[in-house]
Amino acid sequence: MTIAVGDLVKAWNAVSSSAVAEQEALADKSVLEALQATRFEKSYTRGALLVSPVMENIRTKISATRLELDDAVAKLAKQAASITDPLILPLAEQVFADHRQLVALRTNVDEAMQKPLDARDATLVNRFSTQSDRLLTAFDDLSGGLSDRIKITAPDSRVLVNIKNAAWRTRATIGEAYTTLTQAVVQRKGLTSADLETIAAGVGKAEAHWSTVISETRRAKVPDVVTKAQAAAQAALFSQEGIAARNAVRDDLLHGKFSISVADYQADSNVRQRSVVTVAMAAMDQAIAVTEEAAGRAKADMIKAIGMIAMALIFSLGGFAITQYRVVGPLGAMNHAMSRLSGGDLDTAIPGAGRRDEIGAMAASVQVFKDNLVRSHALEEEASLARAGAETQRKHAMRQMADTFEGSVSGIIGAVTAAAAQLQSTARSMASTATATASQSVNVASAAEEASVNVNTVAAAAEQLGSSVQEIGRQVESSASLAQMAVSEAAQTGALVQNLSSAAAKIGDVVAMITTIAGQTNLLALNATIEAARAGEAGRGFAVVAAEVKALANQTAKATEEISGQIGQIQAAAGQAVGAIDGIAARIQEISGVATSISAAVEEQGAATQEIVRNVSQAAVGTSEVTDNIAGVAHAVEATGASAGQVLGAANELSRQSEALSDEVRHFLSGVRAA
Repeated sequence: MTIAVGDLVKAWNAVSSSAVAEQEALADKSVLEALQATRFEKSYTRGALLVSPVMENIRTKISATRLELDDAVAKLAKQAASITDPLILPLAEQVFADHRQLVALRTNVDEAMQKPLDARDATLVNRFSTQSDRLLTAFDDLSGGLSDRIKITAPDSRVLVNIKNAAWRTRATIGEAYTTLTQAVVQRKGLTSADLETIAAGVGKAEAHWSTVISETRRAKVPDVVTKAQAAAQAALFSQEGIAARNAVRDDLLHGKFSISVADYQADSNVRQRSVVTVAMAAMDQAIAVTEEAAGRAKADMIKAIGMIAMALIFSLGGFAITQYRVVGPLGAMNHAMSRLSGGDLDTAIPGAGRRDEIGAMAASVQVFKDNLVRSHALEEEASLARAGAETQRKHAMRQMADTFEGSVSGIIGAVTAAAAQLQSTARSMASTATATASQSVNVASAAEEASVNVNTVAAAAEQLGSSVQEIGRQVESSASLAQMAVSEAAQTGALVQNLSSAAAKIGDVVAMITTIAGQTNLLALNATIEAARAGEAGRGFAVVAAEVKALANQTAKATEEISGQIGQIQAAAGQAVGAIDGIAARIQEISGVATSISAAVEEQGAATQEIVRNVSQAAVGTSEVTDNIAGVAHAVEATGASAGQVLGAANELSRQSEALSDEVRHFLSGVRAA
């Protein structure tokens, strides 16, 4: 059943997938028809807008291609309504939007064709071409999306879809070359170098795409209709005759010859281009046939799966009926019989006892259960009679046992009661002794505690004295250290002052040198003045400079004299400072000696104080130990008193328990005798 349901699900999925693939293939064919019509409408419309007047046959062709395009778009809109793929729907919406804009431009085109060439809107040709290219791009995008989907949903049509795509790309690229040639023929103008490049590029791209068509048809077996269409397109466009016909028109236009009429050329080029479209259409028709065949197979598989499920259901229902009749019913009757047996109805008949299947085996087991119940009931009645005789014997034996037990236990209880009384007396004596001992221990502990406090007080005072002596020693040592540092710093200061005096002496030497230089400069300035006077008018400027130099030399001499005086004063003050520092160092040295003596005396006093502290501390430790021992004795006495109290309580409890035991024994024996 499960396998059949799984096959049905697979078949249903295959039917759904095939239906989607068929709709997508039909939509792709509509796109292909719309692409063909859009290209022809663009070509005819551009040619009509570039000439005046427009020939009637061109108008007819424009109307026909418009009708083909609109019909293809309308058919595509119906087919797109059944497509739910989120990637395809936006592409279809873009196609419909671009088509509406192209339809809006047709009115402008129709109005322009009624006017002379120079009265037409010059931008209309480019606007119509641009909108046509947008629509072609939208169709290409939609066709690509549909082709990818068809390859997934209908893998058997992959080769045919590839042939369709390559054939249409061949048509699109070869159409660029034919469009350029058609415009030149319609306008009766020669080809430019740009036109030749466009034609060559279009033909080259078309040949590349056409090679894909050929390789796909050779790679896999394709229907004959596709092969024949491919051969016809090969002859029309890529054979020697097709290439020669295209090149002949190109060469005539290149040399300014217009030997072919517009109508004849358009008819010939349309036939040749449509031959490639025929290949694409044939491949698309075969792809649709493949999807239809796949859908038919999927439907047949689904019908087969439904039949298998129906047969499985029939067999399941038959098995259910047999099970209900042969198993479920007898089991219900068996359950009812067992319920009555459990309620005590031992006359209940067991159903199915004569069957030779599992139900019969179960009935036999239930019959054994019933027989055991009957036997147990009989044994229970016999046991009830036996219990009545045994009860009389039991009561007699119980009375004899009670008498014996009373004689044995009464003596034991009396002995326990006497021992409890003696234990109470002993416990009271122990409690009195412990109380007296505890009182004396408290007095001794109090005295020892007071002695310990006094010794601790003396020890604390001695420790404070020792700490004070140690602090004095530290202060004296610190003073001695500071004195030594002061002596060292005074010596350093004296050395610095000596260095200052030496530096001042050196400065004096430099000042003397400057004085000498100033004197020489003064002499040179005097000589320069004399020489300038001899030079007359020419030396007047030099004389002014010499006078300035002389004045500067005099100022320098005065300054050096003042510096010499200041240096002398510095040297004298430095000498006095050195003497004073030496005196200070001597006094500090004396202070350091006194501090050292004090430090030695303080150290001896500290040692003596430390000895006192140690002795007092030992005494304090001894008194503390005495106090602790007395306290331990007191605790032991208290524990002894507590233990005596506990023993007394236990003795009292034992006395009460012996009395209670005597009462319980009396009650027990009364109950035994009454039983």
